[in-house]
Formats: sequence, C-alpha cells, structure tokens
Amino acid sequence: MRRARSLLPRSLSLRGRLLAALLVLLACGLAVADVATYVSLRSFLLGRVDQQLTAAHDSVERAVLSLRGRNVDEWSLRQLGQIAPGVYVQWRDPDGRLVGVIDGRSQSAPPSTPRLPDRLPAPKVQGAGAGREPDAVLTVPAAERGGPAYRVRVSRLAFGRGTLVMALPLAEGAATLQRLLLVEALVTLTVLGVAAAVGLWLVRLGLRPLEDISATAATIARGDLTRRVARADPDTEVGRLGQDLNRMLGQIEAAFVERRASEARLRQSEERLRRFVGDASHELRTPVAAIRAYAELFRRGADRHPEDLPRLLRRIESEATRMGVLVDDLLLLTRLEQGRPLERRPVDLGAVAAEAVEAARAVDPQRPLELGIGRTDSVEVLGDQDRLRQVVDNLLANVRAHTPAGVAARVRVWSDAETEAGVVEVADDGPGLTREQAERAFERFYRADSSRSRVPNGSSAAGGAGLGLSIVAAIAAAHGGRALVRSTPGDGAVFRIELPLIANGEDAKPDTAVG
Repeated sequence: MRRARSLLPRSLSLRGRLLAALLVLLACGLAVADVATYVSLRSFLLGRVDQQLTAAHDSVERAVLSLRGRNVDEWSLRQLGQIAPGVYVQWRDPDGRLVGVIDGRSQSAPPSTPRLPDRLPAPKVQGAGAGREPDAVLTVPAAERGGPAYRVRVSRLAFGRGTLVMALPLAEGAATLQRLLLVEALVTLTVLGVAAAVGLWLVRLGLRPLEDISATAATIARGDLTRRVARADPDTEVGRLGQDLNRMLGQIEAAFVERRASEARLRQSEERLRRFVGDASHELRTPVAAIRAYAELFRRGADRHPEDLPRLLRRIESEATRMGVLVDDLLLLTRLEQGRPLERRPVDLGAVAAEAVEAARAVDPQRPLELGIGRTDSVEVLGDQDRLRQVVDNLLANVRAHTPAGVAARVRVWSDAETEAGVVEVADDGPGLTREQAERAFERFYRADSSRSRVPNGSSAAGGAGLGLSIVAAIAAAHGGRALVRSTPGDGAVFRIELPLIANGEDAKPDTAVG
C-alpha cells in the first residue's frame, strides 16, 4: 500500500489520488478479465480445431489403410482429399519419407502449407480405429510469409503403415481473436472513460463536505467563529468529522467568548480599582489634610491663643474619627469580598429592623418613619445580626443623606414564600433616582452628585463617602442574598434586601404599622 501510494505524485490532490487509484484498480480488473477471456476463447477455438482433426483422422486413416497393396497415385490422393475437406494431410512411410500429400482444401483457398519441424514428435502406435485423442498436437507457423498458423496432429497408422500428419489452418480463429482484442480494447477504453467521469462526479460529491469544512475553516481563520459545517450526516466518516469539528468550533467559540468576557471583566475590574483608588485617595486626603492643617495651626498659635486648643483638638479628633470610619468600611468590604466567614445564627429580621428604626428616630426625630412587619410570628434568617443591623442602618442613613428633611420613609419586613426569602424593604418619598443612578447605586464611592457635595438635594445632612450601599450589597451577598433598587425620578426610591429563610413562612405583605 505504501509502495502504491509512493507511485502517485505528491503534488496530486486528494481528488486526483482517489480518481487515479480508482482507474488503476479498474484497469487492472479489466486487464485480468480481458486476458482471461482471450485465453479462454483461444483454448476453446484450439479445442474445436482439435476436435475437427480428431473427427477427420478416423476417416483418413481408414481410407489410407484401404489402399494397402495398391499403388498410390495422384488420383488416389485427390480422392482421399475429398474425405477430409479443408484438411492438409501428409502420409509418410515408416522411415519418415513422404508418401503423398492429401490436400482437402478448395482451389480458391490461398496457397499455404504448414512449416513442419525437422523432427516430428514420435506418437505412440495406435490400433485401427483408434485416435480419438491425438497422439501429438502442436501449433506451427505457415511455410509462406504472411500465411496463417496451423494446428498439427501427428499419429501413427495401424499395422506399421507409416505416419499421418494432419493440419488445419487457424486463420478463422486468429481473426476471431483479433476481433476479440479490438472489442476488448474498445470496451476497456469506454469503461475507463465512463468510470473516470462517474468516479470524478462521485469523488466530488463525496468530497464536497470536505470543501465545506475547508471553506468554514477559512472563514473562521478570518475571525468569524459563528460559522459551522452545514453537512453533518452522522452515517458517514466525513459527517462525523463535521460533527466533531462543529463541537470543537463550539468549544473554541465558547472559550473565545469567555476570554472576551474575562477580558471585559478584567478591564472593568481595573477600571473599578483605579476609580476605587482615586476615590479612596480623595476621601482620605480630605481628613488627612484637615488634621494636618489643624495641627499646623495649633503649632503656630498654641502659645499665643491657648483658648483655641480645645476647639482644635475636637476638630482633629472628628477628622480622625471620620477617617477611621472610612478605613473600617474599606476593610469590611475587603473581608466580605474575600469570603471570610461571618457569624451564623438565627436572626429575626423584624427585631433588627425595629431596633434600627428606633435608633433612626432618635437621630432624626423630625422625619416620619413607619415600620411594617408581616403577619408571621418572625422572619428568621441565618446570619450575623450585627452586619444585618448595619444593612438597615446604612439604608436609613442613605435616606437621611439623599432626601430633604421631613420626607417620610417606610421600613417593611416580610417573608416571601415564592422565593423562600426574608425581605427587608426601605422606601422613601424623596426625589428618586435616574436609571443610570439606580444601576450604579451599589458601586463603591458612587454618589449621584458628581461634584461630591456633602449636601445633596438641598438637604442639610452631610453626605457620606459612597460606601454605605456598597456595604449593604456586599453583606447581602455574603449571606447568600441580594440587594435591589427600584426608583423613578420624582417618585421616591425603594431599596430591597432578600435573604434566604431558615424555614418557609407565610407570604404576608406588611399591612400593620408598628409605632
């Protein structure tokens, strides 16, 4: 197989190799069939001539034996020639000398005689009437140039009367074999031509999926990873190849999509990190600068104005406290993102919300604040009570920071049986958020007022550093929950926290105001 493969030019295409192999195999098969047909027909024709010689032998032998004791003249030989028409016969004596020639051929036949060898084969002595099987048979050429070959039978006459050499020309058989060769050549060429055309069509049809695969691969190489092989018949090798290629392309496309998504996430992470570093630097720079200024002021005037010392120390302490809160918030976010374990124990969200509302009323007694708890006995989740209290405190602080004084707010707690979650919802009647503000509400250091004003929406309350809602979302995620916001500009904002329940509770919307 390797040797046959090496005979084909290496530059030949797969289609050409398949077609060449097909034609070579077919040509070999036809050649074997032609040779077998030729040999079979030639053997048949020679056998038929041998039968004719055998049939003529008995008659000629009886006639020759009937001349025993008579003079053999030319007239007698011509009479013998009528016994075996078409047969050339030599009668030789026991010493091998020619007694006479019996020519049964017609006068119109072209003159031709067989070229007999100098030493004829020595046949066995046969009895009278014998000779059904030839004693010696051979094929010899014609004595004349261009004459037909002869089939020769050599046999001994009975009673030691000599030898009979009988010959029949093979011109008719040779013509038949020549016509057979011509027919075989024409048929072979025709079959090869038709086979080449049909084989080329079949090879093109069979290799068309490979062409599709090649075109698909070329398209993918240009960057289109969505292309797939159209023909994927699982019953063929090429079809299975197409299916495997489609699966491979799907995995490659998924890998590229994941890679692009990972790169996008990395860019977003880098952008958030840069923004985080910038915002953290800005937030820390302000109290640090204030502390430095107050310290510088104290150093320069402490000996001349000792009455200002308490005020300067209070300012330094206030800025240091503010900076400490910011650092604590950043450390808390870092610990939550690193997945550090929180305290896990049953926590009643209603009790946590009630404590946070009571504290908020003490901080801002002028703001109407309503607490609503569902009809269930308790809404219990598994978590860290202090962190969950921080969630509600931050949401209420966000209301104080971003809504005018006196704007009402509502805190509601219930269990949602459909989602199997405990829900804490803080709603206000403030100016609300735009769509962009709502999408970025839980980002670190994000504040709706890009100028970083500490008095948003005309409120006198001081604005925060923009970490409160980020901490809310991080704590909710650490408890296996999520933080959501729903708002319409001019129609207030609703912040919702969903946490997994310890046990399913009754789905009861808050309808009772407490306090």
